[in-house]
Amino acid sequence: MKLRKIKQHTILIGLTMLICSFILVVGVTATTPIETLGHKTPITFGFTNVHDGNFERMWFSDGILHLRGAPHDGIVSGDLLGTLTYTGDINLNMETYDGTGQGILCLSVTYGDLSGTFRGRMVIKVNGGIITAMFICHGDGDFEGMKLKGTGGGIMNPETIYLADAIILNPHG
Repeated sequence: MKLRKIKQHTILIGLTMLICSFILVVGVTATTPIETLGHKTPITFGFTNVHDGNFERMWFSDGILHLRGAPHDGIVSGDLLGTLTYTGDINLNMETYDGTGQGILCLSVTYGDLSGTFRGRMVIKVNGGIITAMFICHGDGDFEGMKLKGTGGGIMNPETIYLADAIILNPHG
């Protein structure tokens, strides 16, 4: 009787380990991010602001400037060549030049012999007039199925060339 219980426990433990291993493998495969599945191409590019359009709304509250729907257009140079449009919102302390913002980003660019657009979202943080941004965009045209993911920034000044480091993620290799 004792030997039979030991065999049952051994079988139960083995079966449990097999199920846990299967769940672990399936779980890792099912949740593997796209970044690990395809090819990553690191790139750098600059953005020169050419035109700031009229914003939808603006107001001041307790020393904070609030802008809504503020459009920016410019030229992209470096590994990517083309244009960039950004429409976003920002809240900026006019005394310290600290703030946050977010908006919609569209790059109409070429990269080598590929051309198309990357559209997505960008979040920004301003600290003492220094802008840092994070963005993620999905590709269209020749960039269909690809993602552009990166960071960038520069000094808050209309004449600044904002620099970005990014990765083009291509799940097709």
